[in-house]
Amino acid sequence: MPDQKYSVNARVAQKLKQTREDLDLKQKDVAQQLHRAIDFVSMSELDKRQISVDDVVAFSRVYKKPVIYFFSDL
Repeated sequence: MPDQKYSVNARVAQKLKQTREDLDLKQKDVAQQLHRAIDFVSMSELDKRQISVDDVVAFSRVYKKPVIYFFSDL
């Protein structure tokens, strides 16, 4: 993985996890809403997979946040 200090993917992954936790949601609940396996959510949050724009859009719908929210700290 690229250096997490500078990786956009890593920053988005952190934001996905923090948002889910702030909303008091479990990974399995998010996975069900996304119609994906729980590993998809876990690997996304751990920066173990490349997060696509389509993925961010899907997460933003589940979390009821604008897409830009996940890039706001960059």
